[in-house]
Amino acid sequence: LDAHVGREIRLCDKLLALDARNFHCWQHRRFLAERARLSPADMRAFLDHQILHDFSNYSAWHERTRQLALARSPVDLAEL
Repeated sequence: LDAHVGREIRLCDKLLALDARNFHCWQHRRFLAERARLSPADMRAFLDHQILHDFSNYSAWHERTRQLALARSPVDLAEL
């Protein structure tokens, strides 16, 4: 199963290289990354590559923002 997931992730990477705005592919890659339990560092490296390749890649910026939000610890409002 892991080999298939890895292959699918690489296929998504190729598709996103052709069309970085393909939101279906972004969603599928997100699903696969969760399934493969990719580390946040691996996700950041992929997103940084996408952004460095095309600074106007709003899909990559959106995913990066989403990943950063997931990485933040929840705020306890009682502590504020």
